[in-house]
Amino acid sequence: MSTDPHIISEEIDMYRQLDEYPWDQDKEFQGGLSAILGPNPIPSQIFDLTLRAQCFYFSRKTTIPISFEGYKSYLLQKEIRHPVSEITKERSSKSPLNQDSADVQPGLFSLRTTLNRSAPYPPSFAHIIELITSNAPIPGIYDIPPTIVPEQASVATAPKRKKPWDK
Repeated sequence: MSTDPHIISEEIDMYRQLDEYPWDQDKEFQGGLSAILGPNPIPSQIFDLTLRAQCFYFSRKTTIPISFEGYKSYLLQKEIRHPVSEITKERSSKSPLNQDSADVQPGLFSLRTTLNRSAPYPPSFAHIIELITSNAPIPGIYDIPPTIVPEQASVATAPKRKKPWDK
């Protein structure tokens, strides 16, 4: 099964247009993206949700169906061919973004660089099980004693309420 090189070049051109679209400056897209991500987005899902939203929005705007998986593989191939520093120089020379504007949210490119520099992933489930079975302390879990310290206990100041049957 062979693929037509003309179709592949059309897909690459379409992905290039999608990648070069000024997402940071499209207020309609940014509003929709913020609605999709919600107030507390999960960092591990931000990248995929943003890519899916971009594919959907661009497909709807141009009436051309865009494959999410195809676009994702295109971006991975592009990042392999061009290191992030080269892409940064290319983007900054093409269109200077207004970074002072408070209502413009960061777009896909800034999400990529943020995710590349984010904190390491938490330990795997198997590692946590190993820590539990070996009775080793788990990082981030506090040891709370089961007793109340009498010096730190508060004294009740409000009078006790009467029960309905005590009247």
